Amino acid sequence: MEQIRVFLGNIQKKHGSVNSGLLFLLVLRGTVRVRSSERQQTLSERDLMVINHGEFYSLESGEPNVTVWLSMGEEYLERVCREALYTRFSCVSTSENAATGPLYDSMRSQILQIAMHSYGRERDYELLIQSAAPLLLHTLRTQFVSGSSRRKYRTENVHLLQVLEAMEENFGEPVTLEKMAGRFYLSPSYLSRLFKREMGTTYLEYLNSLRLRGARRELAATGASLTRVALNNGFSSAEALNRAFRREFSCTAAEYRRRVKKEEELPDQMEFLENGPESSLDTLVRFVHSYEKRGSARVREYTVQGKWTGERLDLPARVLYVGDFSRLSQKAVQDQIKEAQEAIGFSYVCLEGVFSAELFKNVIGELDVLRVFRYLDSLGLTPFIRVEEDMAFDAVESALSRLSHQEMAGRKVPRETGSPWRFELKETGTERSELLAAAIRRAFPGALLGIFLDPGAGTERPGFPVDFITVRQDPNEAQAPSDAFSYEQFQRHYHETCLRRAGAWMEENGVDAPVWLLDWNTLTGRSMVEAGEFHRTALIPDLLIKLRKRIAGAGFRLNLEPSGEDFFTYPLSLYLYRGVKRPLFFALRFLSMLETRLLLEEDGVLATEDGRGGYFVLLWAPYYMDPFLSLDQIKKDSLLQTVSVTLTGMEKGRYRLKSMYLDKDNGSIYQSWVRVDLYTVPDGDVIEYMENFCNPALALEDRNVEDTLEIRQSLAFNAVAFWHIRKIG
Repeated sequence: MEQIRVFLGNIQKKHGSVNSGLLFLLVLRGTVRVRSSERQQTLSERDLMVINHGEFYSLESGEPNVTVWLSMGEEYLERVCREALYTRFSCVSTSENAATGPLYDSMRSQILQIAMHSYGRERDYELLIQSAAPLLLHTLRTQFVSGSSRRKYRTENVHLLQVLEAMEENFGEPVTLEKMAGRFYLSPSYLSRLFKREMGTTYLEYLNSLRLRGARRELAATGASLTRVALNNGFSSAEALNRAFRREFSCTAAEYRRRVKKEEELPDQMEFLENGPESSLDTLVRFVHSYEKRGSARVREYTVQGKWTGERLDLPARVLYVGDFSRLSQKAVQDQIKEAQEAIGFSYVCLEGVFSAELFKNVIGELDVLRVFRYLDSLGLTPFIRVEEDMAFDAVESALSRLSHQEMAGRKVPRETGSPWRFELKETGTERSELLAAAIRRAFPGALLGIFLDPGAGTERPGFPVDFITVRQDPNEAQAPSDAFSYEQFQRHYHETCLRRAGAWMEENGVDAPVWLLDWNTLTGRSMVEAGEFHRTALIPDLLIKLRKRIAGAGFRLNLEPSGEDFFTYPLSLYLYRGVKRPLFFALRFLSMLETRLLLEEDGVLATEDGRGGYFVLLWAPYYMDPFLSLDQIKKDSLLQTVSVTLTGMEKGRYRLKSMYLDKDNGSIYQSWVRVDLYTVPDGDVIEYMENFCNPALALEDRNVEDTLEIRQSLAFNAVAFWHIRKIG
């Protein structure tokens, strides 16, 4: 156990030294200030920090504290996980967020477990420590690699990986770019470009960073002359070593050594349990006990004044995305549209393939088209028509002429009032696009004309007036950062970032029009199992409410696979198959049930009222974490939180409270789908089972209210809850 050391006690002063191996610091009580060559940080209760191998650091505290000190030595890491010695980790819990919180919780739990084994000295405790330590290393290596780490290796290029390994082993030799390229049968210019593209730096800069790291270690650990240190680490002379140190550390190599040695010669002031405060072990036990119960004790509290102040809740218009027009002739699709419209309420229906020559080839076809549009009109749905790029202009113009006729459309398209039809063009900046725009204006003078915008693909400036813009956004198609903190920030702000890019394009091209988010998705898994286990319902209201002042409308797919055998879909849709509803259906149902008289809007909480004694509260707990981590049930359970909402100023009387709850086990299709065999085509009994069991949990309660009413709701990972409170007496 010489290579895994655990100490528990009071750290008042630890003078500067170069860390050998990895050092984990977990503060249980008090504060500890950490100063290192990479950062300065004050750790408070529950804070965790990792000191990297070869990192110069010192510790100080002006008050009594209880800190767990867990050290994994260099020899141990060489044997168990050599990669950890050459990786830079950024692991400081003071910067934790919703995504990294469960990861830090996992590491805290592992450190506490190792500390309890070490001080408990139960039978085979050393074996228990040896089995727990790799789990701690695994979490660190998979989630907290620094962006500047050598071992992050943002490349799968086999040639570059070989070069990097060779440089690691031979940086003390005169390994020029030409020699290294020749060793692996590459041209120097190609290797240079490869380094710049894959590593974000030059070959020489990277080589010098390896040499400086080796020189720092040798200066701190040995008394060798500066010339010897320079030659051992690839520098041509002591002068070259000093130039590199001045450039990187603003001091000479000799000054760096004196500073390190001076710090190391000073006596440390650290009291550990063997000869320190007896209360340390008691604090450890108490901390472990309270930590295990901490998850269920967290409560978010909100107070809502029951009287409306005049602020309104305006959500984006809802567009029902059906897809190809020919699907509207299917009864199953018509049934889904009718049910969705009655339960949720959509303003528009998005259609493709309207200008297909097959639809207008004979009188019967035209009558079918007429019946479909009248059916949509009877449901209160206004067409939102996409004009495909590959359609012949003559066919589009002919279809437009027929659609605009009174007998075809069933009514004139409104010019001043009502909901005008919308047409979206996929292409811009071409003569054909201008002809299409003119044809649409002639056929539907009152219609609104928009374009599809893709800033990354270089959308051309339109040569005609634009009434709206549509965009497509899917975070799963983007390259997200690998470390947990950056990953969470990237995913949480992905859609806002894309909209800013769209706004920049519009400003540059002189376009001023509302933006419609027709094609979009939330974060989801990369496989069927990940996508199923990663319950993402809370991300839907979180996104729509967050963007409600930036987008005019949002599209929602009806059912991606109404026929065929691939029923499970990763993108969002209202239905999985026939009448089997996906969580999106219920999330939109909850949003549609909110009234517009806004009482409270906070992260994860919305409260509205109808002016007739009815109150509506929507609660959600969004977590933008790597879906693969959702497979770990322990980490998800640690995210359980309780929300308390107190309504004040209510009219005295008896109220009925109806709550609906949507999480991984309630209203999510995945668990029920697995029970009936995920990979087979469903029969009638299976469909009936799924329709009955894929619904939110429902609870009813009556309460007498004098003036104040409190509701409390436990929210699991990415769960959503909706409360309807109405006066009944």
